[in-house]
Amino acid sequence: MKIIARAPVSDREYALASDHFHAGHGPGGADSFRQLAAVVVQQLPRNPALRALARANRQYLARPGRRSESWARGFIDQYVNGVGVETLFSQPVVAGYAPRVSGSPYDRQLGRSAGATGWMMLYCVEGGGVIDTGLRRVWMKPGDAALFEPGAVMSFARAPEHEVWGHYWVAFQAARHWQEWLDWPKVGPLVGYLRAEGGRQAELERAFALLLDNYSHAGAMKTELDHNLLEQIILRCRLLMPAGSQAQTDERVKKAQRFIEANFNRPFSVEQVAAAAAMSRSSLAHLFKQQTGATVLAWRDEQRMMHAARLLRSTALPVSRIAAECGYGDAAFFCRTFKRLLGYTPREYRKR
Repeated sequence: MKIIARAPVSDREYALASDHFHAGHGPGGADSFRQLAAVVVQQLPRNPALRALARANRQYLARPGRRSESWARGFIDQYVNGVGVETLFSQPVVAGYAPRVSGSPYDRQLGRSAGATGWMMLYCVEGGGVIDTGLRRVWMKPGDAALFEPGAVMSFARAPEHEVWGHYWVAFQAARHWQEWLDWPKVGPLVGYLRAEGGRQAELERAFALLLDNYSHAGAMKTELDHNLLEQIILRCRLLMPAGSQAQTDERVKKAQRFIEANFNRPFSVEQVAAAAAMSRSSLAHLFKQQTGATVLAWRDEQRMMHAARLLRSTALPVSRIAAECGYGDAAFFCRTFKRLLGYTPREYRKR
C-alpha cells in the first residue's frame, strides 16, 4: 500500500516483505523486492488500476493495524491483478520462489491469455502444480521444469490434490546465443517441458537457489552474474534432453509449424504441410508427433483455439465472426470444437 501510495517505506518493511516474498527460500535481503517495487512505481503513471487502488485506500495509511485480515487479502488480490505479469517481463532477469499454499492469498491461477511477452521458466520443488495450455493440462511434480516462450497462451496454478506447490520461477529476455538451448520438447505451442531425475534434480535446485541468492543481493557485477547463473540453469536443462527423440526440434518440423502458424485460419491438407516441409505425409506425421506430442491437425486446432481465446478475451467480436477469423465456416461446429477442447462454450469462456 505504501509503495503504490508513494509513501516512505523503511528498510525493516522492505526486509519483511522480501522475507515473505521468498518464503524462506531466499537469503532474506530486500534488494529483489526493492527492484520489483521500483518497477511498480515507474509504471504507476500508466497504471490506472493501481492508482485507483491507492486512492481508495490511502486513508488507512494513517491507521495501520486497523484493517481486518479479509480486507488485507482483498487488497492483495486487487494489487496482484493491477500489477500484471508484464511487470516481470520488464526486467532482463527476475527470479523468485513461489510457495502456493492452499487458502493463502497467493494461491491463485496465473497466466497469459493474450500471449506471454517474454520468456518464463518454472521449476517444481515441492507438492504439485498444473499447467493449462487451453487444450492440454500438464501436471508438475518435483524435478519438472516448464518453459514458456514469448507468445505462449497458458495458465498455471497449484494442483487441487496438493496442499502446496512450491516452485522457482524466472522471467527473462533471452540472449541470442541461448535460442538453440531453449528449444525444449513441446507439450503445446510455445510450451516446453523437461524432467530431471536423481542427481540432476538436486543440481538444478541448487542452481536456482544460487540464482535467487545472487538476484536478491546488490553487488558488483550483479546483472552479469544473474545472466551467468541463468545461463548455467539453461545449460543444465539442455543436458536433460537425451539423444534422439528429444534432441533439438528437426528443421523440417519447424518448417511444418511455420506453415501451420501462417495458414491455421485457411483450409489445408496434411499433404500440403508435408510439401512445405519437403517430406512425405507419413514421415512428417511420425516425426511431428514424436517431437511435439501432437498430430499435425491437432497442432492446427491448438493454433486456432489460441487465436479464438485471444479474441474472446480481448474483443467484443461476435462468436460467428471469431469462428470465421479462426478458419471455421460453420459457427456451430466451431462452438462444439471449442467446448470439446477447452471445456466451455465460447460464450462461457468469455464470461469467465
